[in-house]
Amino acid sequence: MTLLPTNQSLRLSRLSAALGLALGMAFATAQANSDLDHLYTTRKGDTIQSVATLMTRDSDWRHLKAYNNLTADSLVQGKNLRIPKGWMKSIEGSGRIKEVNGTVETDGRPAKVGDVLNEKSTLSTGPDGSATIEFIDGALVSLTPKSRVQFSQLRLTPDRESVVSVLRLVTGQLTSLVKKFKPASSSRFVVTTATATAGVRGTSFRVSTDGENASSSEVLEGGVAFAEGEKVAGGVLLNPGFGSVAEKGKAPLAPVALLAAPQAAGNLQRIESANAPLAWAQVAGARSYRVQVSPDENFSTLLFDGKSSLPALTLPGLKDGGYFVRLRAVDGLGLEGLDGIAKFRIKATPFAPTPLSIEPKISKAPSVALSWPAVPGVQNYRLQIAKTGDFAELLENREVSARAFEFAPKDWGRYYWRIASLETNDRGPFSNTSTIDLVDPPATRPNVVQIHHNATFAWVVPKPGQRATLVVKMVDAALPMLRLENAEPGLQVTMPTGRFDASIELTDPDGKTYPAFDSTRFTVPLAPAQ
Repeated sequence: MTLLPTNQSLRLSRLSAALGLALGMAFATAQANSDLDHLYTTRKGDTIQSVATLMTRDSDWRHLKAYNNLTADSLVQGKNLRIPKGWMKSIEGSGRIKEVNGTVETDGRPAKVGDVLNEKSTLSTGPDGSATIEFIDGALVSLTPKSRVQFSQLRLTPDRESVVSVLRLVTGQLTSLVKKFKPASSSRFVVTTATATAGVRGTSFRVSTDGENASSSEVLEGGVAFAEGEKVAGGVLLNPGFGSVAEKGKAPLAPVALLAAPQAAGNLQRIESANAPLAWAQVAGARSYRVQVSPDENFSTLLFDGKSSLPALTLPGLKDGGYFVRLRAVDGLGLEGLDGIAKFRIKATPFAPTPLSIEPKISKAPSVALSWPAVPGVQNYRLQIAKTGDFAELLENREVSARAFEFAPKDWGRYYWRIASLETNDRGPFSNTSTIDLVDPPATRPNVVQIHHNATFAWVVPKPGQRATLVVKMVDAALPMLRLENAEPGLQVTMPTGRFDASIELTDPDGKTYPAFDSTRFTVPLAPAQ
């Protein structure tokens, strides 16, 4: 009696079988019957009858005994028993959601970790969603945002040694990590799209599709048979580090070398901003870059998935903690290159106070008062003052409990300061850097010669090229009554009756200004009676 396969999932079975044949030719040289037989490893207590009942569709042990040239019904444990694949019984397999983040639905319902996915199930991710599915043989599939996949076929042999998984990627991108199958295994892992089919026997690879017009695949490890539509003939074999694109109705392009992995730049050990600024070295040939962030190094959960036309990107707000970033350069065909992975840490709390402004640019006081507002829940602060903006050599580096500090500089010049909040054995990020400009005040104030209502103002400019601005205001007035820029010494002004203060503001040739320090007070009396 000849055993014939059933009609269940006939089209998918033919597809996976055809891919199995193609992949067998591509990946290994096997013995004549290895692609026709399933190897069952006998277990303790097995008999030819029990194995036939478990593994074959008609349970006829006599055919199985004759096929393996056996004389006894009992079986020795640990031996291989050959079962023609056409005789094999299969049972429905399943997948399980291992990780989920954001908006993810299975068959139209919100998905959660632990949900079981069976044949004909559909899983979709929203713009903020990602998910990772684990199959019974340990294969992992991760979906990026805005993706949709249908589980067309999930089958396995009763001994769980061979698994056939056929997935239909409707739109978006998936990344697969499939364990290498045994040489004689009938296991298959296939991803189909509207324009192409990718079949593997153990590899790490990606498949992307826009839905109807084009699909692509990139291989990181192992190999992928990539073909037009559901065909196998005329496809290409993609080795590690290569990818291809298949447009609708066309054969896939010849394998294309993937772009090199971008290398993250800068210090990623402590980023003191929730909006993390990331930069990386530019990759030759890149048209854009894909950036993904995950809390785990396997990227089972995506917290961010975006693109940038430049080798830099500011990530949206992230909580304090450790993260992994995965960078890929994208070429002109849309193929994503090799993964560049780096670890980084966000430390954005406790939040830094904002330094309050001080008298701008100039001070003649022997000390300068630095102050900042309170941060809720914070009792102590870390204050740093330096002569350079990189704070390489600190003049002050102290913990303070007050929200003010009197800084007494030894010299004139520019100083830099910043403040950070402190928690127990922990420091938050520093505030933006503020400056203190202490300029040696020029000893300039006007000399006023007054005759009745006519006042003559004279002064000496301390440095060549400096310009003077004469400022005259009535005593106790908020605003000046007279402000003359580029004034020249010897200037005469007709003044009204009253008491006035006159001062000089100076401007260097480079535009740096010096507010007036000292003023000259004078009085213009009433005009004498005629």
